[in-house]
Amino acid sequence: MAGGGFLAGCIDPSGSETEEQNTPSQTADETGVLIVFFSRTENTQAVGEIIQQEVGGELFEVLPADPYPVDYDTLVSQVDQENEEGYTPPLMQRGGYRGV
Repeated sequence: MAGGGFLAGCIDPSGSETEEQNTPSQTADETGVLIVFFSRTENTQAVGEIIQQEVGGELFEVLPADPYPVDYDTLVSQVDQENEEGYTPPLMQRGGYRGV
């Protein structure tokens, strides 16, 4: 369900689509679109990439302060436990920003 919040922010409220909005090669400066995602198992990243292909813009990945395990089964087990506990990991700090 968390991914739905990301998608909601990417929908054009006017319901109209223009050719400019659907040009994948456009940058965030040209489209005004920044697609921000946090993906523990790369599923949300895949959705972000699909959105980028449809509307253009720039992808920005929010990263955890401590990287997730590389082994998929270990990763899924950890994410399941975090979800059950309602835990959200601390995020990596990006230089030059007062807030994100």
